[in-house]
Amino acid sequence: MVSCRYISKLIDVIPYDVLVMSWGVLGLCTMIVIVLKGVKIGLHYSLRFLLLEYLFLITSSTVLFRKTKIGRKFEFTPCWSYDHPNLIAEIIMNIAVFIPVGILLGLCFARWPWWKIVGAGCLFSVMIETLQLIFRKGFCEFDDVFHNTLGCVIGYGLYLITSLLVRRFRLY
Repeated sequence: MVSCRYISKLIDVIPYDVLVMSWGVLGLCTMIVIVLKGVKIGLHYSLRFLLLEYLFLITSSTVLFRKTKIGRKFEFTPCWSYDHPNLIAEIIMNIAVFIPVGILLGLCFARWPWWKIVGAGCLFSVMIETLQLIFRKGFCEFDDVFHNTLGCVIGYGLYLITSLLVRRFRLY
């Protein structure tokens, strides 16, 4: 229930036209690549398009279409949010929002070592927090970077477990 409200709140920030256009571009690019390169390569590229789309939606909801605040708000003290029970739902959602990032990075860049996948997720989170600080579009904090990176690690772990099971039981 809380997760649905949180995700709904994130998506409601993005104008409907932008959502429709971005999904249309995703579908169109996927179809073009499948027609030009074939189904196997086209599906591989469509995963990369989906990753870019997901990163765009996160950036849109946290920076691009978020209201500007009056002052710059930041907190760089690690684990400060654990002292505030009212932030537990937000901590969980910060983790949950980045789980698909870890899964998609694993699918798109299967040959990368784990530290590159985690580093890419962390770097994206740092970029969001930095943009929020620069443009006064939210609360820039170390804990968000940590929780987002943790979500990426969990997502990549799920990808590894699933791919291991698929290979083990030849489910392809």
